[in-house]
Amino acid sequence: MPRIQREKSKSHIYHVMVRGIGKKNIFLDTDDRVFFCERLEGITQGNNIEVYGYCLMSNHFHLILNECNDELSRIMKSINSTYACYFNKKYERSGRVFQDRFRSEPIETEEYLLEAVRFIHRNPIRAGLVKDIGSCKWTSYQEYIDCFQSQESVYRICRVERMALLFLNNEASIQNSFVAYMSVDGDEAFIDYKNKEQNNAINAFESNHSDLVRYYKSNPHDKLKRNLLIQKMKEESDLSIRQIAQYMGISKDIVHRAK
Repeated sequence: MPRIQREKSKSHIYHVMVRGIGKKNIFLDTDDRVFFCERLEGITQGNNIEVYGYCLMSNHFHLILNECNDELSRIMKSINSTYACYFNKKYERSGRVFQDRFRSEPIETEEYLLEAVRFIHRNPIRAGLVKDIGSCKWTSYQEYIDCFQSQESVYRICRVERMALLFLNNEASIQNSFVAYMSVDGDEAFIDYKNKEQNNAINAFESNHSDLVRYYKSNPHDKLKRNLLIQKMKEESDLSIRQIAQYMGISKDIVHRAK
């Protein structure tokens, strides 16, 4: 079957996501993430491309970038191939590291650009890894804050100065506007590996725990069974804290606290 042609962006700005093959983790320790960030920093300094945001999860990563006069495919090939060589050598393995081609979607407006940056900055929260947006070290959020405060960042990957213009507000500082915007969980929809796979994960879980699921649906106020169901979903499915909360019709705090 021929590949579907990638949708082009008139602005040359894209939201890109890459995932490990077979849903396997591609970042196993801090050194892996450091290598990736240093490689990304080197690419932005040595080429005519601009990065506006990034987020490194365990088994995938997100980028918001402007290909400028380059080509997105060539940029991603350079990033992915370099990291794959590093990963295979370090862990004495061979073969593919990433699953299929990278996924991308065009970003044509400033509003959508802001929403995309917020979306990836809040990814660790949606996955239940952290509760506060500033607590995750491996997103570009702190790089923005450091720039607004005129402090030296660990990495200089993002073109924060361009994005800062979008947060100009007569009633607040740029930093306050940025923090306020990022603190709100938007309802925008971006590419992710969730929709179809989320349904598949739920169906598989319900098939394996049909009695427990059926009991909970009939007795939603039984806290012991509720917590048992939450724990099993955490341990045996790829569903995030937010997805579990949505599925069960409860708050994310209850899912977090369940033991």
